[in-house]
Amino acid sequence: MEPTTATPSTARIALKYGLFIGLGLIIYYLISQLAGLANNPTAGMIGMVISAGILVVGIVYAIKDFKSQNDGFMSYGQGLGLGALASAVSGLISGIFSSIYVSFIDNSAMKQAMDMQRQQMEEKGMDDAQIDQAMAIAEQFSGPGTILVISILTMLFIGFILSLIISAVMKNERNEFV
Repeated sequence: MEPTTATPSTARIALKYGLFIGLGLIIYYLISQLAGLANNPTAGMIGMVISAGILVVGIVYAIKDFKSQNDGFMSYGQGLGLGALASAVSGLISGIFSSIYVSFIDNSAMKQAMDMQRQQMEEKGMDDAQIDQAMAIAEQFSGPGTILVISILTMLFIGFILSLIISAVMKNERNEFV
């Protein structure tokens, strides 16, 4: 195979697949909200696994797309950057949606989550002063801007960790001496 002269843009591929991952996360979020599973702790754990699965599939397909455009080659750094950027884009997309959702579409969703947290703290035997203090701190982190920032940072962190592994498995560097 003759190498191509231009390396495909990791940014363009990451934007494309970050959008797909973000849309997948939004669809899953809407399904869980409509099914009434949003405040169920067991469903929350399952949802984290499903979200991670969506992210893994998106990163794998982004890397496959990059490799197909680059004659089957990809360095470890290219895969890591591609996966991390796609994750950050998906965090931005899903964070914007979540901010809009809790601000305009269903502003009771955040109150329900706060009520569930309060109930869990009461079940643990915390006194009212401790609960009020914890709820005041949680309330500071429940605004739309904070949701957006936390979404981006969380997806970037998780995507970076997953990309470390996926890139190591899928890399195929060019042999410069052949």
